[in-house]
Amino acid sequence: MHIGKRIAKLRREQQLSLVDLADGHLSKSELFQIEAGHRLPKPAVLEYLAQKLDIPADHLLRYDRENPFLMKQLRQIHAELDKGCVQKAELLLKEIGETYPYISSVEQELYYLLLKNYLYIYLKEFSQAVKFFDEQIVPLVDDTIVIQRLSSTSAINLYYYVQARVFQYKHRYLESNRFFCKLLTQPLDEHQQAHVFYNMARNYYFLNEFEQAKTYGHDALPLSLKHHMWPLVTQTYILIGMIGRRLKDYETAEEFYKWVLELTELHEMVEFQTCVLNNLGNLYLDQGKYRESLAYFQKDLYLSKHINSPQLIISYCNVLEIYLALSELEEYHVLMDEAKQLCEHEEDWYRLLIIEAKRFYKSGDVKNYETLMEKCINYFSRKNMLFFILEEIKHLACHLAKQKNHAKARHYFNLLREDDAKFLQKDNMYLEPRSR
Repeated sequence: MHIGKRIAKLRREQQLSLVDLADGHLSKSELFQIEAGHRLPKPAVLEYLAQKLDIPADHLLRYDRENPFLMKQLRQIHAELDKGCVQKAELLLKEIGETYPYISSVEQELYYLLLKNYLYIYLKEFSQAVKFFDEQIVPLVDDTIVIQRLSSTSAINLYYYVQARVFQYKHRYLESNRFFCKLLTQPLDEHQQAHVFYNMARNYYFLNEFEQAKTYGHDALPLSLKHHMWPLVTQTYILIGMIGRRLKDYETAEEFYKWVLELTELHEMVEFQTCVLNNLGNLYLDQGKYRESLAYFQKDLYLSKHINSPQLIISYCNVLEIYLALSELEEYHVLMDEAKQLCEHEEDWYRLLIIEAKRFYKSGDVKNYETLMEKCINYFSRKNMLFFILEEIKHLACHLAKQKNHAKARHYFNLLREDDAKFLQKDNMYLEPRSR
């Protein structure tokens, strides 16, 4: 790895142009070639650049020299995160940040940044993980050929894993699986293989390639069961159940869901229980079994209240929808009032408004139905979240077509076509618990 990437990153962070940093001590062209890795800078040039950037000279002069003690610490943090010892890993990362505000070795700096990114992923701080990767890691490495030249296999593996997960959070599932495939060419233990197989299954699910998803899911199961990786076992069973549901193999889906429900109860994984109950509710709803669906949605709501789940309003919406379907309006109004009092976010409020719009439609008040639905669609469109309400958009478009309001109907049918590829993204909420 060359020093040019680090110089370019530091220059951009300080909002300096090539001309500003060169400042007559070297030409703009020379600095550009150094940053691109086409020219090896002399020590005197690196000393000047360090002074101009107000950083220790060793941060540029010793870029290819590793600190053996620091590498030992980095590997320890990696091992702690792999074991799930998050607090210990956080503490060690903080200590390194304080002890080494400037890590001389470019390779060790990259390893340190990848470990911080790994921590964000482990904590399910998805938006922070993506932002950190794009801002801190991409400027240092934008070529996988460079990664393959790293001396540390652990750092190479971590890069492939983090890159794959970042693409996953960006809904770029094919690219995510490309990096998971690279990871499978590296030496991995069975714990790591199980995680890779699960994530590849998940990506194929969102690509609508259900048979491929099922294959990788079944590859992940024996490994995660062998090593008693209960959260991963749970997520894999949930995913296989969701695949069965998409293929309309309801019997298989029910079998997997009920088995994993017993597992979550046995190991007291309450947050995962809510995911399973939610999936069971949707499974019975798909089959028009409203009473069975309601029973599972109510259990999900009860547990979600108990743990203050970040998906609490979604649990309310599920129960409210069933009350509407069963015309149990007294229960509906009581629960709707309760849900409105708990709304903390604008998105939650609009989810409830969609349910209210459906109530108006059911009662024959199409004017209020159209007004509320259009308001909600405009909101989710601004937030780039239409994939959460595609079924509702389709219902409104069909309604407007029947009302011979063809211009508006055509507009909403076009929205469906634009966002249809993202439809399965909304199933993210049913796969695993989310942090707030």
